[in-house]
Amino acid sequence: MGTSLSQGELDIVAALRGKGVSLSHATLAVVMVTREHARPQPELVDIIRQYPSLEESIEAEGAVSELKRMGWLVEIQSYGKYLVQQAPDLRVKIAEKLGDPDAAEHLLVFRRSLGATVRGLGSMNDQSVYGSYLGLLQQAQREIILPMLATSPKLSSVPILQERARKGVRILALLGSPKVVARLRGETTARMAREAISGWKENARGISNFEVRVSHHIEDLYVATWMLIDGHLLRIDIYDPIQQRSLEGIMVEVVSPDGQDLNIVRVFGEYFRRAWSRAQPVQGLGRVWWWIKKAWQWLACLMFLALTYVFRSTFWVGIFGSAAATFMINGLVSSWSSITSFLTYDD
Repeated sequence: MGTSLSQGELDIVAALRGKGVSLSHATLAVVMVTREHARPQPELVDIIRQYPSLEESIEAEGAVSELKRMGWLVEIQSYGKYLVQQAPDLRVKIAEKLGDPDAAEHLLVFRRSLGATVRGLGSMNDQSVYGSYLGLLQQAQREIILPMLATSPKLSSVPILQERARKGVRILALLGSPKVVARLRGETTARMAREAISGWKENARGISNFEVRVSHHIEDLYVATWMLIDGHLLRIDIYDPIQQRSLEGIMVEVVSPDGQDLNIVRVFGEYFRRAWSRAQPVQGLGRVWWWIKKAWQWLACLMFLALTYVFRSTFWVGIFGSAAATFMINGLVSSWSSITSFLTYDD
């Protein structure tokens, strides 16, 4: 929850000032209603110093003491500690001070609008979970992020994704490679993975904003069937990716309040971007460029080996040989995770 005040909160603060309440006291009163802090007094003083007009320790301490004297803040005992929090009727007290009965309801609305929406939606097999998912896709305005494993390309959501992409919404669909899917779901699913890749590639054909890539790293798909819309609405499928199928999970929805970027949303966004950057495109020239970026050091090694052979009787042989060895070592280092993954893969 942010430490800047919304315009609605600032309006209440200004109205309280108009009734003779000091700026620091008015700010603290509104903050305690809308942010609902409850801490031992020394901790509370440190927390509220993040808010405007309460930055100085003496101002913050004075505001807490005065609001306690007024009965706007109270001290309660909880688990052996004394906590300072808002009085149960603080919204009403503020409304009475303002002579505006509606102010109490306005403060409650501000509290609701500031809070991040976190909802447990229930089982992934619940009809309402899937139905609301389709509705959210239709509302996307900028971007839809969809990490998948070997999800069917025949979902009823596909026409919606295509329609949004044609309207300018960027669709990023990340699938697992056959090897990754086989490691998670068994060898018999490798064929399903190939069919899924082919089908999603076809779904995106001719739509510039619809991108499909394939991940060759198992850890990139631990978040399969999560979804991020427009950078602020995140749906999390909670399940064990090794022992369970995604449809056995529980869906949780997190919505960042306006102007904020919640940590879980930010973490997922960064996690996905890293996975996306190293995933293999399946469309257009992106496929060729991905292979070039992946193998350029090996290609350079081969080129210098060839030059070493051509100039084997000259002083250049040592220079070209050293360059070939350098690129070979760099190629081994950059490809080591892929090499070990291949060697440890159990056919």
